[in-house]
Amino acid sequence: MDKSIDKRLVIGKDSKTEEQIEKKKKGLSTPRKLAIEKFRLKLIQGRFKEAGRIIREYNLSSEHIKEIVTKFFENNVSKGKLELAARIGKEFKLPPEKYMNAAISAFVSYIKRERYKDAFKLEKEFRIPREQIKNEMDAAFERNMNRKHYDMAARIAKEYNLSREKINTAGVKAFKSYIIMNKFDEALKLAEDLNLPWNIRTEAAIEEFILRFNKGKYEDAKYIRETFKIPDEKIYDTVIKVFNYHLEKGIFEVAQSLRKEYKLPDRKIMDSVIRTLELLLKKNEFKLARKVIKDYSVQKEQVSEIACKVFEEKLIKKDIANARVILK
Repeated sequence: MDKSIDKRLVIGKDSKTEEQIEKKKKGLSTPRKLAIEKFRLKLIQGRFKEAGRIIREYNLSSEHIKEIVTKFFENNVSKGKLELAARIGKEFKLPPEKYMNAAISAFVSYIKRERYKDAFKLEKEFRIPREQIKNEMDAAFERNMNRKHYDMAARIAKEYNLSREKINTAGVKAFKSYIIMNKFDEALKLAEDLNLPWNIRTEAAIEEFILRFNKGKYEDAKYIRETFKIPDEKIYDTVIKVFNYHLEKGIFEVAQSLRKEYKLPDRKIMDSVIRTLELLLKKNEFKLARKVIKDYSVQKEQVSEIACKVFEEKLIKKDIANARVILK
C-alpha cells in the first residue's frame, strides 16, 4: 500500500456490504442480475463508458450502482490504486470530498515518484485546489534543485506561484545549463516562458561568452554574443585582454580579426600596440614594426618617442648597425 495514501480514504470495511448486495440481487430479475455483473466487470476493466451504457440500457437503480461503486472505490484505495479510485468516484458521482481526497493522494504519489506529466494531468482533470498541494510542490521544487533538475524546478516554481525569487534562481541555472550544452533555442524559450529579467539572461550569457572566448573558441563566443544580444561594452575587457595577448605574442592575424569583429576603439588598445612596437624594434623585427605602425595608425610622435628610446639602448649596447636602421 502506498505510504502516501490519505488516512481519510481508508474506510472501515462493512461486513454486511456483500450480504446486502446479495440480498438486493435476489430481488432482481435475471437480466438485471446479469447487467449488474457486466457492470462490475466493466469497472474492473476500467471501461467506464461501457459501464455507464449498461446503467442506462438496463435502467439500473442508483442504489445498486452506488453500493457497487463505493465498494470498488474502497477496494482500490486500500490497494493504493488511487488514480483509478478517484476516476471511479468522479465518473459515478460519489461524494466529491471522497474522490477528491483520492485524487490528491494520487497526485502527491506521482510527484514524489517524479511522474510529473501524470500528476499535472490529474490535477487539471480533477481541478485539485492549489492550496491543498502547495507544501508538496515546495518540497518538489527543493528536490529538483538538489538533483540539479533546474528546468523542472523552475517550471514548478512558475506554475505553482512559489515565488519570483525561486523562479529566477532555478531559471538562471537551467538557462546556463542549456547554453553550456549549446541548446540555445531551448535556453531562449525557457527564458521567455519564465519571463526571466533581461539582466539575468545577459549575465548568464556573458559568463559563458567569457569562458569560451578565453579558451579561444571565438566562433562559439561570437554565436552566443549574437544570439543573446550581449552589448559590446559588457565584454570589452575580456576581448581586449585576449587581443593584447595575441598582439604581444606576435599573432597579428588573430589580433586584427578580433579588433575588426568587436570594433575595438584605438584608445582601448593603443597601450598594447605601443608595447608591441617597442618590443619589435628591440628584437630588430623592423618589417613587422612597420606593419604594426601601418595597421594601427600609430602617430608619428609616438613612433619617434619609441624609436629614440630603443636607438639609445642599442647605442649603449654598441649595436650600431641596427641603431642606424632605427634612425632611418
